[in-house]
Amino acid sequence: HYKYRRMDQDIEVDAEIKVSESLLGAAIELETPEGMKSIKVPAGVKHGTKLRLKGLGLSKPGSHTRGDLYAVVVINVPKDLSPSQVEIAQKLQEAGL
Repeated sequence: HYKYRRMDQDIEVDAEIKVSESLLGAAIELETPEGMKSIKVPAGVKHGTKLRLKGLGLSKPGSHTRGDLYAVVVINVPKDLSPSQVEIAQKLQEAGL
């Protein structure tokens, strides 16, 4: 499937989050081959961080052992901000973030 990248028995899928979710942490819904799963994104997570979901990868041929699914964090930074979002971003910048 085009959403997933395979690495042996492990698979990766992008987990898109908002800037606020990267700063504060969040619980997000992630589409997996077995349906939707809720995962916890820790506060302060960086773009490209891999969050492991154990045992949700592919089966090893001739074995019951399964690989893992890795949710790769992708932080969506908006191109266009509303005036209130600009104000908030400026306050974050002033606070050193």
